[in-house]
Amino acid sequence: MICLCGLLGMCVVGYFVGSMVMERNLVIAGIPPLTGGIVSTTIMQKAAMKAGLMKASVFAIATYCIQGFAGYPLTAACLHFEGKRLLHQLRSKEVVLTPEQIEANSHVGITATADDSETRKTLLPPLPKSVNTPVMILTKLGLVGWFSLLLGKVTPVNGAIWALVLGVFFTYIGFLDQNALTRAGSLWITMFALLMFVFDGLKICTPDMLVSLLAPMVILVVVSVVGMAIFSYVISHFMKVSFPLAFANSLTALYGFPADAILTEMTCSSLADNEVEKGYLMANIFPSMIVGGFTSVTITSVLIAGYFATLF
Repeated sequence: MICLCGLLGMCVVGYFVGSMVMERNLVIAGIPPLTGGIVSTTIMQKAAMKAGLMKASVFAIATYCIQGFAGYPLTAACLHFEGKRLLHQLRSKEVVLTPEQIEANSHVGITATADDSETRKTLLPPLPKSVNTPVMILTKLGLVGWFSLLLGKVTPVNGAIWALVLGVFFTYIGFLDQNALTRAGSLWITMFALLMFVFDGLKICTPDMLVSLLAPMVILVVVSVVGMAIFSYVISHFMKVSFPLAFANSLTALYGFPADAILTEMTCSSLADNEVEKGYLMANIFPSMIVGGFTSVTITSVLIAGYFATLF
């Protein structure tokens, strides 16, 4: 709900205020990339080219490339404030953790390993450890990913959304391992590959292109993020969530996964003095950041781009 409200603020304020100070076509082309990732950017690029608006087409890509420069520092600042608030609760004994909570918190995060101390009953029995090697773990992940892509081609739903749903389903029934990439020792090489894919978009941004579009991009980003902040502030009171965390959740629209996971884990690690404090921070921040990225970038941004593409 927080992310949806934040995206609404970005779209409403960005569109109406932005249209007063810059070309309307640039506003239409730039807002969907701000709300999501490469899919929404591609939709707007193709729509602008089809309408014969080459400048707007380039603007959509350029906006996608630079949105992280606003998202990363703002998110880091919000997570820092939220982490300080949570640590004050813990260190002042306002919050007292039980041994069970400390144990559960230690298994939260992309670098954590799932708790196997109590075998969870699943539909499929677990493979013997001698068989469930890193190669087997990655093979199972690859099969689910391949099946997700096939469903994405034959249904209106994007393959990334299918991967999210099927990932949860096949983990629940026992086919996939919990924290599979960590178990296979492949987490960080996978994160590196994902980041390379994200920053690959920078190759099309020439210096001349950035100079000509710099002022409109800065205006649109500032206006849209202010709109997101206002709406996030309002919804945070209704949802009884601190404003820094609510704003950080909404800001995931500017970068998505895996940056949301990496930023959260690095911030929690830097603030905490020990593993108990880190686990407490991760348990209170990490889940909402991950959900925020999938809500904004993976799902909602595609719907927003589909609507904005009809406005040219």
